[in-house]
Amino acid sequence: MKEKKNPRDAAADYIALRARTEAELRRRLKEKEYTQEEIEETLSFALDCGLVNDEEYSMRYTEYSMRKGRGPLRIFRELSEKGVSRGLIQAALEAQFDAETEYETALKLAVKELPEDADEKDFARTARKLASRGFRSSAISRVMNGLREGNLAGETKIRYDKKKFVFKE
Repeated sequence: MKEKKNPRDAAADYIALRARTEAELRRRLKEKEYTQEEIEETLSFALDCGLVNDEEYSMRYTEYSMRKGRGPLRIFRELSEKGVSRGLIQAALEAQFDAETEYETALKLAVKELPEDADEKDFARTARKLASRGFRSSAISRVMNGLREGNLAGETKIRYDKKKFVFKE
């Protein structure tokens, strides 16, 4: 029969795969059936050594998610599911995701999604996709109204060219 690993070793193995939140590590150690005392001691050690840092994790996760085209509502939900506190999530979002950044990210996705000969069904489908990606309704409305009216050229790096939207370099 295989001998049970030391909880610190089990934690180190789990963290070695990718960064984890405190709640994820706690959950994993419970799954491995360590005692509450062993779990608390291991978590304390991991926090003291900087192996687990929810603040840093939420900042990096927010950066990564923004690059992947996710909106702030989805990022908030995903970090909450990972056990990060509401305050840390909000701090990460405020530091990296202002209204203009959200708008420009949503605009890039919408332009990529809309066909050249877009009709109202296409606009509605694109708006739903932006909502599913976690963008706020205010950003979605601003993007969709701007695309419908074709008045984005002055406020962003985009122009309307032969029935399609093109980003300026």
